[in-house]
Amino acid sequence: MFTDTHDDGGFRQVLTEVERGDARTTVFAVPRGKTCPLGIYELALLSSGHLRRREATDAELLIVTPESRPLEVFGPRASSAVGELLIGAGIELRVGSEPIESTMASSQFATERRFLAITWSRYRSPR
Repeated sequence: MFTDTHDDGGFRQVLTEVERGDARTTVFAVPRGKTCPLGIYELALLSSGHLRRREATDAELLIVTPESRPLEVFGPRASSAVGELLIGAGIELRVGSEPIESTMASSQFATERRFLAITWSRYRSPR
């Protein structure tokens, strides 16, 4: 799981696996509760750009969030703009959802399919 800038190359490994075709679907999961989901959206959008430049055309990116719309905390206009960015980047959005089980290698969702998942498991405010 990607936690912050002290990731130690774990996320780079995820991108490498996706580029090689070892993983097809990458899920960016926003946890329920007090969290700042902005980082997950940013990571998904940056990943989409990276994978497109690497011509990883089979890669599927998905954001799973308990929110009712993307980045709803910022209001409807921002949410709509982010939704358009996600569509343009080819990122699927699944609102009102959350993982039921998560490990470093995969997450299991209610659909019983397995995915490579990235969760934003902690957030630190700038001091």
